[in-house]
Amino acid sequence: MVIVFIYMLFAVPLLALGGRIGYWFRSEFQAPSALNRYPREILPLPWYQKSPCQMFIVGLLSFSIIALELHHLYASLWGYKIFTLPGILFVMFIILLVLTAILSIGLTYIQLSVEDHEWWWRSVFRGGSTAIFMFAYSIYFYFRSNMSGFLQLSFFLGYNVAMCYAFFLILGSVSFRASMIFVRRIYRVVKSE
Repeated sequence: MVIVFIYMLFAVPLLALGGRIGYWFRSEFQAPSALNRYPREILPLPWYQKSPCQMFIVGLLSFSIIALELHHLYASLWGYKIFTLPGILFVMFIILLVLTAILSIGLTYIQLSVEDHEWWWRSVFRGGSTAIFMFAYSIYFYFRSNMSGFLQLSFFLGYNVAMCYAFFLILGSVSFRASMIFVRRIYRVVKSE
């Protein structure tokens, strides 16, 4: 009852206030672009410069950074083992964010260098692709563990879907923001020359 009261007293009014403020200050997304007013036609790209290959590269490199920590985290959450080093988990998360930003900037630069100006959604998917590898690892961990039964499977997959979706949003937004800052910076330098 107390939770419902707190929810009705704080969450609902703040949600309405945030929606109203967002409605008042809405603006259309203005992607940074080069000096030409009319964008050029995007040429067909080789297979290694297309989105699935870039998503695989960024996802695999980023996942390789956190794979060991993810195993220890799963073992402590689902295997009743004690997680002894939470500080290292935080450091690995920061390294993951930095690596995702760096890889996104590099691949956005490669994309812009072949005159492909539609970089924004690709940067989100490149960054968030680590979550796909995390979910695949969670399925691998489930089959390697001694868990069984429908209820345990549903809890395990439900929590992992929520966690991987959160990581997709976090890493996708970090990737997008890093690419946005990079593109604005390089176009500002181009316009000043």
